[in-house]
This record gives sequence, structure tokens and C-alpha cells, in this order.
Amino acid sequence: MLAALDSDYEDVDVLAWRPDSSRVMAMECKDLHYHKTIGEVAEQLSDFRGQIRNDGKPDHLKRHLDRVDILNRHKAELARSLGLSSDIQVEGHLVFKNFVPMKFAWDHMKNVIRLSLFDELDHLQS
Repeated sequence: MLAALDSDYEDVDVLAWRPDSSRVMAMECKDLHYHKTIGEVAEQLSDFRGQIRNDGKPDHLKRHLDRVDILNRHKAELARSLGLSSDIQVEGHLVFKNFVPMKFAWDHMKNVIRLSLFDELDHLQS
């Protein structure tokens, strides 16, 4: 049983694992509209900076990073729930249906979370 949490972190869209692997992938799935203007692209980029917005709420990326952090802090309980050894590696993934501008601005986050397009999921490697 997972310990009580200090907040409602909402749901992980997809939690993927294989019984013969220590790899657990927590995926956030997004179907974003294609934006054409510079202002629209900038707005979309600002939704995925991994920060607290001016209104005090976390942006889309920050919410997912917080979920991945919680899973990492409770790895032993998660592994037990999934029937895996306690030595698991929890990976954060953002999955987009279509090409998004974040693909161009992602270098600063690549060590924290992986960004993939839906069509690329069958090529995920460790």
C-alpha cells in the first residue's frame, strides 16, 4: 500500500513496465494543436518549462515531473505493487501525438525527461 501523499498529484497517463526489466516508464500523453504564429508557439513552449506559473500553479511539465519525483521517492512500494524487484529505474516521458516545438527547445531537459512522438514509441530504447 502506498503511503499517504501530501497533495493530489493527479494521474499518470501510462505506466509501462515489463516483468523481466527494472525499467518503469511514467508517460504523460498530449495531443496538442498545431500552432502557426510565433505567439502561439511561445505560449505552447511556456506550458512545458517545468516551472510554477505566475498564478502559482505548476505548468504541464512541472506537474508530470512532480509525479515522476513521487514515484521515485516511493520506488520500493511501486516495485512491490508491480511485482518487480525493488531496484527499479523510473523514467519520465512526454509523448505527443504530433510534432511540437518543444522538440527544438528540449536540450536543457533531456537528462530529466524524455520527449517522444507517438509514432516513435516502438523505438524506445534504454
